[in-house]
This record gives sequence, C-alpha cells and structure tokens, in this order.
Amino acid sequence: EPGSVLRLDGEDLLTMGLHDLRSRITIIPQDPVLFQASIRYNCDPFGQYSTEAITEALKEAQLGPWLHERQIAAQGASAAGGNGGNGCGSASSSSLLDAVVQEGGQNLAAGQRQMLSLARAMLRRSKLVV
Repeated sequence: EPGSVLRLDGEDLLTMGLHDLRSRITIIPQDPVLFQASIRYNCDPFGQYSTEAITEALKEAQLGPWLHERQIAAQGASAAGGNGGNGCGSASSSSLLDAVVQEGGQNLAAGQRQMLSLARAMLRRSKLVV
C-alpha cells in the first residue's frame, strides 16, 4: 500500500539495496539446498569464517553431539590406523568440517540438513531468519 513502511533494525526495507537486504535475511526451507561439498563449504561457501566460528555455529544449531560422535569415530579410526590419536583439537575440528556432504545432503538425516542450514544462518548473523 502507498505510504507503507517495512523496517528491519530501523531501516526501511523498501529503500534498502537488494544486496544489503539479501545479506540480512536468511530463508531456511523445509527441504534445504545442500551442495556436494564439505560441511565447511555448505556452512561457509565464500570462505569468510574460521574453523572455530563454523564449529561454534554448528554447535549453536544443535549439531554439537553429532560432531562429537563423528570426532570420536575419526579418532578411533586414526588410532586403529597407527597414528595413536595424536591429532590436536583444532585439526580434528578442521578435518571434521572437511567431511563430504553428498549431493542434496543424502548422507544426512532431514533434520541434520535443516540444522546445517540453520548453522549457515547463525554464522552469517542474519537479522531475519525465515
């Protein structure tokens, strides 16, 4: 309607540039789009964030227990491989983030795919998540 105003953080959305608007809004679809790439890439496709920031976003999205299970499995595999499990925490987190997500996230449960999309939104610190 003429004279309407829609604001996000006090800024009029109708006068905001499209790039600025898109950078502040994240939509998490019921069936999220995931790329056949690493967990890191699916959370941070532009490579803007550190391993620690991505790991923290995944934990905030309630994927912490899942990451912990994967870390234990990876440490067990490295110990069985003769490495003795000597990897440090950040290297383990980094290698976990490099795990491959299959096309469309087929190797993840539906809820995990949605939580991965939520982690992406949390990492971006979007002002509006739909």
